[in-house]
Amino acid sequence: NAMTITGGFTNSTSATFKANTGSVSTSGNWNNSSTFNAGTGSVTFNSASAQTLTGATTFYNLIRSAGGSLTLSNSITVGNILTLTSGNIIT
Repeated sequence: NAMTITGGFTNSTSATFKANTGSVSTSGNWNNSSTFNAGTGSVTFNSASAQTLTGATTFYNLIRSAGGSLTLSNSITVGNILTLTSGNIIT
């Protein structure tokens, strides 16, 4: 199922977040300091404001939309499709 996060996402130490086949959409920052299992789902960063992605994370599908910037503080891996609808990714 779809999950919309209207703020930031924090996956703290010893926690596991499983996206499975669903989609996750966030308008805040992403902080992954634990285990994120992407499955075959999509993660969308959808804020017109600046967002930051912290923590080495592997995504299946990653989408950047809504025109803001996404700053990568760590290395990421996209296993399937990277979609850049609008906005910038800053490495």
